[in-house]
Amino acid sequence: MGFHACYLLTPVQPPQRFKCTYIGFTTTPTRRIRQHNGEITGGAKRTRKLRPWEVVAVVHGFPSKFRALQFEWVWQHPSKSKITKTPLGFLSGSRGLGAPRSVKRKLVEMLEMVNLEPFKQLQLSVTFTSEEMHNISRELGVRYSAANCETRALETFAALEKEATPINSKCFICEYELYPEEEEEAEEVMGCYHGGCEMCCHSMCLLDHFRTMREDEDEQVERSGECPDCQQVLEWTLLTQHHEKKKRTRKRKGERRKRSKKKTRVAETEANEGDVDAISVSSSSSTHSFNSDGWFENELENDDNGEETSRCKGLIDLTED
Repeated sequence: MGFHACYLLTPVQPPQRFKCTYIGFTTTPTRRIRQHNGEITGGAKRTRKLRPWEVVAVVHGFPSKFRALQFEWVWQHPSKSKITKTPLGFLSGSRGLGAPRSVKRKLVEMLEMVNLEPFKQLQLSVTFTSEEMHNISRELGVRYSAANCETRALETFAALEKEATPINSKCFICEYELYPEEEEEAEEVMGCYHGGCEMCCHSMCLLDHFRTMREDEDEQVERSGECPDCQQVLEWTLLTQHHEKKKRTRKRKGERRKRSKKKTRVAETEANEGDVDAISVSSSSSTHSFNSDGWFENELENDDNGEETSRCKGLIDLTED
């Protein structure tokens, strides 16, 4: 099933500690915090300021990346999602539960969310990275007692990185193979063009992601949206240009591999003939006379726009009706 999680960050240094927060999605928490702090590439632009950051809570147990990304969006926009707008309406103007972007407010929202459908049925777990954070949640009363909470160091998640899916082998959103062995099953692949981000996914999965995360029902979702990994804005026109460039590169590499294989086969044939009659072998004439028509046929374009696959079933509309 894999590991999929949403996390809550706050700056390490006062006076912004506990006052500012950042919510994100990850499959490797220990690596992700290093990205946010600039130790390795790939962190979100929003966390370049106020470094260093620390992870204070991790919500995990999601059956798929898609469900985790949905939870992330609702947690980021509790007043816009139909899942939380009414149940969390009591937070509006409430001073005792912290400012809208404070750690305390985000913990309240998170503990409420794990007990709201459709997330309640997932039986999610909440890990606090310190007793300090856990104690803040304990003070929240009934909403805390209804959640499955624990305390453990962030480093304990490090082992999960070894089980992470190799980069670019599976769709970032649906986790199906990007390049299946059967070519007729292949779907168009899109990749983030921002430096340091290696997100790749099926084009239809990315469109579904844009639709799910949009705030305006009338918005033209194909124009732009946030990358599900680095959360930087992706323009659809630039995505298609980037895709065509990478597609041409892959095609050239494929043709070079095929030429190399053909030359190898020709060389093997010459070597076998040489075993019988070494004098009759010409060093290169057989290579030039070899008819290679049909060896480098262009790959067929896959125009299959059939019914939505099972990996897209269960899509939750998170926006307000």
